[in-house]
Amino acid sequence: MKYIKKGKPPKQLKDWMRVNNDVPDAQYGTHGFPKGEVKDALINEQGHLCAYAMVPIVATTSHIEHIKPRTISRAQDALGETWDFENLLACYPGSDPNAVGRNQFGATKKDKTWDEERFVSPLHESCESRFCFTVDGGVSARNEKDAAAFWSIRTLGLDCGVLEEWRRAAIEAFGVSLAAPNPLKRSEAERLRKSIRKRRRDGSFHGYCVAVAHAAEEYIALLDKRAKKRQYAAKGK
Repeated sequence: MKYIKKGKPPKQLKDWMRVNNDVPDAQYGTHGFPKGEVKDALINEQGHLCAYAMVPIVATTSHIEHIKPRTISRAQDALGETWDFENLLACYPGSDPNAVGRNQFGATKKDKTWDEERFVSPLHESCESRFCFTVDGGVSARNEKDAAAFWSIRTLGLDCGVLEEWRRAAIEAFGVSLAAPNPLKRSEAERLRKSIRKRRRDGSFHGYCVAVAHAAEEYIALLDKRAKKRQYAAKGK
């Protein structure tokens, strides 16, 4: 999960809010709600990554997700939450019913599930450090006592086999795995670890960037361990 720093809503949403703020039944998707413009703003804000799974996304491969499900907001007569930009994210997949991973991970897996106390949101600054991604694409809670992290992994399906395989492929493509075709040198892995979570010139992030950063840490530790073993072996000769 990549931390998302929310910005201001796009002009089209501000205009819609100004016109419909006092309309009793106004909510997301009604009265000409500007879905396309809002989704584009969310995608750009998130650096073209799915808010939950870090899958690279564009408009056609994503949809607008409500952190707090609309069904709950409507039941609580809190329609304003359905168009609150702070409650909106862009997530994989789009409208394709046959999209790989649909209902297996991310927003479509989460669906209407909601527990504000246990959900680790990508809007929490600590979200990147509460999960631990490994070189094989796996994920777990970094702290074994972090019940919310474990709950969020299950709720979002972050340990789904498909998603783990996508992360593993990205990690190996960057060379921070001994199973990679071209494993990086330690100095190269260290540079990657420091830079991978930064936006590129076009404003986008690398897919699965946090997982790659975590894998780089594990990979560097493994290289150091091997280097020490070689040193001890050389001294024993």
